[in-house]
Amino acid sequence: MPVTNNFKNPANSAGFIFTNGQWNTTQFGGTNTAPATSLSYSNANNVSFGVTGSTLTASASFSQTNQTQNVIQGISAGSQSANSGNVIFNNSNGISFGMNNSNQITASYSVPNTTGLISGINVSAGTTSNNLTGIVFSNNPAGVNFGLSGSTITGKAFIGWSAGTTTGNQSVMIFSNSNGVSFGLNGNVITGSISSPYTFSNSNNVSFGTGLGAIVTASASYPSYTLSYSGNAGESYGALQFGNGAIQFFPIVAQNNFSFSRADINLSASISTSSNSSCAGTVSFGFGIFTLNVSTLSLASSGSASFAYTNTSNNSTAKLSGNRNISIPINVNMVPGNYWVGIHSRTSSAGNNWLTLSNVVVGPSGGAYSGSFGAAQLATSGIALGFGQWSATSTTMNNSYNLLDFAATASNQYAMPIYNFYNMTATTPP
Repeated sequence: MPVTNNFKNPANSAGFIFTNGQWNTTQFGGTNTAPATSLSYSNANNVSFGVTGSTLTASASFSQTNQTQNVIQGISAGSQSANSGNVIFNNSNGISFGMNNSNQITASYSVPNTTGLISGINVSAGTTSNNLTGIVFSNNPAGVNFGLSGSTITGKAFIGWSAGTTTGNQSVMIFSNSNGVSFGLNGNVITGSISSPYTFSNSNNVSFGTGLGAIVTASASYPSYTLSYSGNAGESYGALQFGNGAIQFFPIVAQNNFSFSRADINLSASISTSSNSSCAGTVSFGFGIFTLNVSTLSLASSGSASFAYTNTSNNSTAKLSGNRNISIPINVNMVPGNYWVGIHSRTSSAGNNWLTLSNVVVGPSGGAYSGSFGAAQLATSGIALGFGQWSATSTTMNNSYNLLDFAATASNQYAMPIYNFYNMTATTPP
């Protein structure tokens, strides 16, 4: 309750004396009492009292370790809080704490290798990988140079160029105009043009032109050849039967590159003129190109053809008699070298055999060949290697033949059939 007091300081009094009123214990609280006529103020609990003139003074002081809760209420982190005692900053997750000058809290961070935290990055290059906290782009004088502009990494590439006997690493290459060649740039395409004082003139079956850009083109045309065997001096032509199913071989030489798609074989036909000379049959030919390996001829290309004929009461005599040819389709590509031709002939007839067919051949006029002078005659002794007739007959042409199985003594065994190649082109090898 409000009380008005007058303070006196008698000369014989050591303290303050309260007058003009009667105090009881309720004005002081607790269980202590004081005389109603006097009251002393004692320093305690960090509170000090004093007197200035007639004024009572009081001051309070607080130490750092005795702060009250109404100054700092508490510290919270995450879902936990502390509101009494000391708070300790604990080192963890790469962060370490310290104290500077007893009043400054310090912290430092080192990168830990812990999943989920800021840590080293796994970097791979070639067959090597490593966890790194920093990456350095190293310059390679023969490849790429790096730089840093603010937060941007820059790079400059060098490419190895060679011209003649000189090689250099350059980031920019210049094509210089010289020797009649001029260069330009269209977008990202390098262009070039040639100014030449030369004129390409068409001649000798070679024609010139221009292709894409400044490319000069050349094409050669060759006349179509018909290659045939014309015989040699002392040889004669005639009609000769090799035998049904026989195969005749003879060598040829290709001096250039040859290709042809048709071979014609000559034959001689005679037919009876009797009023009842009705007949029918089939004539078949096979044509093969062979190569020689030691003593074996191997088939490289082949073709065949058959022709069926009929003659009723001489109604086809004019079409079937005389010297005729049969065309055989075959695809042959020959390079210069030695080759052997094999011709297979075969006939069959139905009813009366009024039609007689023979091969048109060229051969020596002196009859049979007897081999070397002064030596006994051998059946396999031909006038040339691989020139003769296979010793057996067959319905088709085989893929290979042994030269030791050839017979070449009788006149019909080393006579050469007349043949022609058509649709043929020839080129001179480089």
